[in-house]
Amino acid sequence: MESDNEQQLKSNGMIGDSTQQPNEEHDLDNIPVSNGDSQKVTKEKNKKHKALKLAIIIVSAIIGVLFIGYIIMLISITGSLSRFGEPFWFENGRLFFGPSSCGGDDMRLHCSVTADPYSWCSCEKRTYVNGHEFFPVDKPMIYLYPESTLDLNVSLGSPELLTSSYPKYVDGWNIVAYPNGDLIDKNSGKKLYALYWEGQREVNNLDMTTGFIVKGEESAEFLEEKLEVLGLNYREAEEFIVYWLPKLELHEYNYIYFATEEEIEAEMPLEFSVEPDTLIRVRMIFEGLDEYKEVKEQTLTPASERNGFTVVEWGGTDLTTRDD
Repeated sequence: MESDNEQQLKSNGMIGDSTQQPNEEHDLDNIPVSNGDSQKVTKEKNKKHKALKLAIIIVSAIIGVLFIGYIIMLISITGSLSRFGEPFWFENGRLFFGPSSCGGDDMRLHCSVTADPYSWCSCEKRTYVNGHEFFPVDKPMIYLYPESTLDLNVSLGSPELLTSSYPKYVDGWNIVAYPNGDLIDKNSGKKLYALYWEGQREVNNLDMTTGFIVKGEESAEFLEEKLEVLGLNYREAEEFIVYWLPKLELHEYNYIYFATEEEIEAEMPLEFSVEPDTLIRVRMIFEGLDEYKEVKEQTLTPASERNGFTVVEWGGTDLTTRDD
C-alpha cells in the first residue's frame, strides 16, 4: 500500500504512477530536435536537391548532343539544309534523293551508289553515235609492273571517248614505271600507283547471250572467285570489289558479263611505247534485276601467267538504266 506521503507526491505530479505505460508514439513526436540534428537534415536535403539538379543537367546535355548529332546526320545525308525539299524514295532498303524517273526518250536516270546507305539521283542526257547508245565505262585503272625501271608512254586508241582522266591525259601519259608498281607522272612529277580514266562505250556490239545471274548479297564471293580466274592479284581484286560491290548489292539479282579481250580491245585499244609481255584486261558489264532469270553461263578464259613486263587494267559498265 502506498503511504500518505507517496499519494501526496503523486497528486502534486512529483512522481509518476509505476503502473501507467508511456505513450511511445506521443513521446517520440515530442522529443525535441537539437540545432545540430536540424542542420544535418537540411544538409541531406540540399545534397539530394543538388544531385537531382546535376542529373537533370546531364540528361539535358545528352539529349542536346543526340539532337545535334541527328541534325548533323541529316545535313550530311542531304548535303545541305537547302536540299531537304528534294523528293526521296526507297528501294531495296536504300534511300534515294532526287527524281525516280526521267521523262523523254533522250534522258535516263543515273543514281550514284556508294557504301553509304543513300544515293543521289539525277537525269542525264543519253549519248548516241550512229543510232547506238553509249554508256559510261567506270573507273578503268591501269597498273604497270616492269622488270626494271622503265620510261614509257601509255595512250588510248579512242581518246575522243574519254570523259575523265588522272593524271590529265595529254597525248597519252608519259611516266616512269618501277618494278613494285609505283609510277611517276613525268608531266607533274607526282607519284602514283595506277593510271585512271573514264569514258563511254557502245553496248550493242557485245555478245551478251551468256553471262551469270548473281544474287546481290552473294556478289563479293562471286567476284573473289571470278577475278582470280581473270588474273587480278589480291590488291587489284580488292580495289575492284570495294568499288563495284555497293552497286551490285543494291539489287536483288544482277546479270553479269565479262567482256572478252577482243571486245575490250575493240572498245578502247591500249597502246604502249614499250610493248608489255603480259596484258590482262578485265571489263565487267552488269545490269541490276528485280527477279531471277535464266541465262546461259559464260565460260571464262583464264588469264595468262604473268611474265616479264606486265600491264593490268580493270573497269566496268552499269547497264541498269538500259532500255530493253
